[in-house]
Amino acid sequence: MRVYLIRHAHALSIAPGGDPHRPLSPIGVARAEALAAAFASLAAPMDIRPARLICSAALRAQQTAAPIAAMLGLRIETEDRVGLSGSADHITELIADLFHAGTPGAILIGHNPDLSAVSGRFGGPSLAPGDVSIASIAREADRLRGECVGRY
Repeated sequence: MRVYLIRHAHALSIAPGGDPHRPLSPIGVARAEALAAAFASLAAPMDIRPARLICSAALRAQQTAAPIAAMLGLRIETEDRVGLSGSADHITELIADLFHAGTPGAILIGHNPDLSAVSGRFGGPSLAPGDVSIASIAREADRLRGECVGRY
């Protein structure tokens, strides 16, 4: 299974309604559109095409997901485990659930420090806004093992 971990793109530092309502900054909007274009250019040669796009409910994560979903023809699924109240353990549990369900590939869009921690568990980098860490997940004996296979 291939998992694309994406930290939401750059967001404004303050918004009416608090943290969950912070929108992307103009730089973040451009990065989200660039991510969508990158996924589109990779879609044909991808060995494991994402089948699901799972995202935090926070506005900035949803705005990062929207152009990617449109470009790949995926529905955005909101999931608390990648949200502001989630944790690295919750995200790892979600990845295990996706693996056990036979999902060939998934894009997860959420927040730091949790996504960077999960990326690190698979040997990947810490994630700046709009960064993507690509992990390949496999079963090894009685547990799942992940390995970072790319970064964008």
